[in-house]
Amino acid sequence: YADLLLVEAGERQPRSLANAFRQAVKPHTGRAVEALSAYLDKLDGCYGANETRRVMSLEDCAVPHADRLSLNALARWAADAVRQGEVA
Repeated sequence: YADLLLVEAGERQPRSLANAFRQAVKPHTGRAVEALSAYLDKLDGCYGANETRRVMSLEDCAVPHADRLSLNALARWAADAVRQGEVA
């Protein structure tokens, strides 16, 4: 089971968020989410927050511009976004 899933949908090309972890973080979901969120804030500041984001997490955490969903709701949202070509 995953501790965290982040799904983005949008018109731009896919991007890697691996740079959020260039400096290793201890294996704890909270610290990983902090690193990911800080990196997303930097990307959003430079390029804009044009993607629609949804997140599933075991931890009570916030990811910038992401609504939190259960795994089933996240899967339905992602499937609908792909089928309909919509990101709202």
